[in-house]
Amino acid sequence: MRSIVLFIFVGLIAQSCLIVKPHTKKGDHRRAVLRASNHLKRANKLKTKDVLALEVSFQSEQQRLLQEIEQLKRDGSPDSWKRVYSKYEELNSLQQSIALFLPIYINKEFREADIYITDLSEELYDAKVKATEVLYAEVQQLMASNKKADARLAYAKCQDILNLMPNYKDVPSLRDEAYQKGLVFVNYAYYNDGVSFLPASFENQLQQFPANELSMDWISMHYGEDMEEGDARIELHIVNVEFSPERAGQSQYSDKKTIEDGYEYELDSDGNVKKDSLGNDIKTPKEVEIIANIFVTNMEKTGNVQYSIDIYNGRNQLISSNPFTEVTRFTHQYARFQGDERALTNRSKRLLRSDVLAFPSNQQMIMDVGAAIRNNTINHIRNNQNAILNSN
Repeated sequence: MRSIVLFIFVGLIAQSCLIVKPHTKKGDHRRAVLRASNHLKRANKLKTKDVLALEVSFQSEQQRLLQEIEQLKRDGSPDSWKRVYSKYEELNSLQQSIALFLPIYINKEFREADIYITDLSEELYDAKVKATEVLYAEVQQLMASNKKADARLAYAKCQDILNLMPNYKDVPSLRDEAYQKGLVFVNYAYYNDGVSFLPASFENQLQQFPANELSMDWISMHYGEDMEEGDARIELHIVNVEFSPERAGQSQYSDKKTIEDGYEYELDSDGNVKKDSLGNDIKTPKEVEIIANIFVTNMEKTGNVQYSIDIYNGRNQLISSNPFTEVTRFTHQYARFQGDERALTNRSKRLLRSDVLAFPSNQQMIMDVGAAIRNNTINHIRNNQNAILNSN
């Protein structure tokens, strides 16, 4: 019984050391071939069972791709040539992953593995030409449209063509034309809806955004005098600004600590000082409680800016309108104490080191939210990029 268990255990270990065969058994032939390739790059050899499995998986995957290619060719639709080319690339990649290691010899069967590499250069080129011709026809059809979305799709297909065949016909100039035709020109404007005390520096940072802060594919932003008849419009409106009264509240707490302060003599029942075995007076530490009273001033002032971001399409139709509120809050604590300084905790000491500050002005506080409004506006425009592009 023990020998049977040992035999099974050894068999399981041998099976677990196989690289290719487990994937072949599951029918995952492409993964089996790639695992074999990766292993051969490191070790330059495979176990016999793995070589036999590689033989099966390579032939199966090669045959599958060739059958799919033939089916696509029989389909006859122009669009199928793009997929034909993609399948040939996939097959070529599969073959090249093993080609460097051929021939692979199977010692136990005194033969080379039945793995043959087919030269696909002619098929690849032919499929590439046909796929390029199909893409070019699609580009021309899209460029005949007046829709910006079609121009952007044409641009992407031009890129595909140039990846296949650089400088094919007039595709470079067609790509440039498609880019300009697909651009959406967006006018941006800032409005103060009646708030009288906004600092100029606050408003200046909201009136336009440098290209390095707001750069988006297919969107060209325009500000102020640079505005023209656009495809969309974005408006930032400062609607209202409110500030709370300045509040300075008082609170108090105490720090207490027990410390040793001198000593006391121990007395016997007759009121005499006790002696130790050496005749010395017996003394015990005298403990006293010390107190420090901390008086805290809590300062607080809040402000909020209410604003909206509105997006319109080129026909002056409102696409979206979103209200926002940015809050700025000033809080500060400082303190003084009375009593014994030795009782102070670390927290109290830190609090006592705080300086006495004046409340910030409304103008100072509103500058704090300017950057937050700016960043939120930029993020909101980015998040609505698709809505802006699709509104035309």
